[in-house]
Amino acid sequence: MTSISCLRCCSWSSTLSRLCSWNRSLPSSALPGLIQNLERYLIGVLEALDRKNLLPSTPENIAARLGKDLRASLGIITSNVLGGTLGLVFGTFSFALTIFAVIFVAASLLSNVRNFKAAYLTSVPSRYRRDALEL
Repeated sequence: MTSISCLRCCSWSSTLSRLCSWNRSLPSSALPGLIQNLERYLIGVLEALDRKNLLPSTPENIAARLGKDLRASLGIITSNVLGGTLGLVFGTFSFALTIFAVIFVAASLLSNVRNFKAAYLTSVPSRYRRDALEL
């Protein structure tokens, strides 16, 4: 299994380094060619490892398992990215709504300060109103 892990690391690191070195304005028509080049590279590496008897099974089986693993990984990565993005959007919306609510309540309290003061003073017994007014 270590040869498969080594193969995966080598192929992913070389592919990622090539993808990162390309210009960001990669046309969408180049993606099929990239996939074909990656398949040819993978087949070449698997055949070379098979010639040296380093593979635990046939190159076809390993390529099939690698394809299944890749599809499963893409599903997980996609769900994580979408989950993180939606979480960020809803978190930002919730934060903005909370800030609006705090500002609205503060403005409401400040605009009704005289009414609150009058209600407070009328709730206090008459003999303590002067002391309450100083508070």
